[in-house]
Amino acid sequence: MKFQRLVFRRGQQALVLRCTKHADKPEHYAELVAEMNTLREQGFSVLVEGIGSTKEIPADFSSNERRIADVLNALFDLVHVQKTLPAGLVSQKLAVKYHKDVIKADLPFVKCVQFLHDKGVRIPFWLPLCLKSRWGQSCMQKGIQYVARDLKESNGYTAIKFLFTHPISVVLAYGLKTFNLHKKQLHDHRNNIAVAKVEQCAQTTSILLHFGKKHKEGLAKLLAQTGWVLERVND
Repeated sequence: MKFQRLVFRRGQQALVLRCTKHADKPEHYAELVAEMNTLREQGFSVLVEGIGSTKEIPADFSSNERRIADVLNALFDLVHVQKTLPAGLVSQKLAVKYHKDVIKADLPFVKCVQFLHDKGVRIPFWLPLCLKSRWGQSCMQKGIQYVARDLKESNGYTAIKFLFTHPISVVLAYGLKTFNLHKKQLHDHRNNIAVAKVEQCAQTTSILLHFGKKHKEGLAKLLAQTGWVLERVND
């Protein structure tokens, strides 16, 4: 079992949290899908992470909000392009086909952009242009390959080497400096939304929640505060 599995209980209800990744081995996603199908048949509601992306920017967006949207779209697109991944890995978006009745337990894309803007994230005008350029796309694809290789080999070395040696890393670090200041606030806000959706659905059913592993500690803490008791952890 590759994706960590946390099982919570509250009275007669169960909540299964699966800590997912954006890219991993196909067999790990196959196991995830098999469990999802089994629990759906048992009456579980399936809640999933996913800000998503959109090319339709609201007309009333400010220039800075448009730049935030452009950067998020560029980064999301690269993460889910299969050709950027090394052999043996597949993106979650391609590997896991969710049923139509799954429930999004996350911040919608437009509200995510507005949240970051309101918190003070400011994107310089040149960053979206850089990421959309041929050079920027090529560099980012190489960066994704480095990170994905570490997902496969679990050594952390190649991604660290990329961060300290590749010019696009410097460009991103400078261009996204205000975003990084508020990244934890965004994570916390998304966790609160997920748990609120859990509480809404838990009135009638048990829950299967798919969310990124970086959210695990924050979600577990919030779930404990709402009465869910961690029963077991499977690695």
